[in-house]
Amino acid sequence: MVRFSRAVAGLVLLAVPVQAQEPQVRPHPDCVGENQTVRLFGEADQTLTFIRFRCPAEVAPEMNFDIKNGDTLVARWNAGQPVEAEVAKFWPLDGARPSLRIRALAEPETSPEERDRCEVILDFATGHYSWTPNAAYLEDLLAANEPFSACGTYGDSNDSVQFWKVIDGKLLAYVWAGQEKPMFDPASFQFKAGK
Repeated sequence: MVRFSRAVAGLVLLAVPVQAQEPQVRPHPDCVGENQTVRLFGEADQTLTFIRFRCPAEVAPEMNFDIKNGDTLVARWNAGQPVEAEVAKFWPLDGARPSLRIRALAEPETSPEERDRCEVILDFATGHYSWTPNAAYLEDLLAANEPFSACGTYGDSNDSVQFWKVIDGKLLAYVWAGQEKPMFDPASFQFKAGK
């Protein structure tokens, strides 16, 4: 399976309300944003709404989004052969402190050699979290002057954009935004849970 961060993806993040008809972030001026709603966790009353983009064929392939395994947003398109890429994964926050929940999810997916060298960081300007190398480890990685991925499955990279975010105080997401402008706007995610 291809991760979106390696296939299509990167971005400038701006807060765009889902109700907006004209998104402020788009992959190309000829692309049109539209709302899409998907069910999460196999529950009809738990939905995620976001802005996805439709572009002319000469700009980008037609991309479809769906939920796989109840918790993973995937993009599918045809690039001579069918391609499927994970672009975000979701967990209920259940009132937990986001930094503790992120550590509990990311740490088991990180090699034992790296675990003590990774930490959760909150960027107060964007509101995004990351499971990222601590300062000393980052210095070591940057000294090699090469692209790197660190801190496991839900970690960080200097070659693409990925981050953790809290959605409406109820949902935690790990987003693979990638290297190029994505065909969805993660800033537009809105979660609704019935009852």
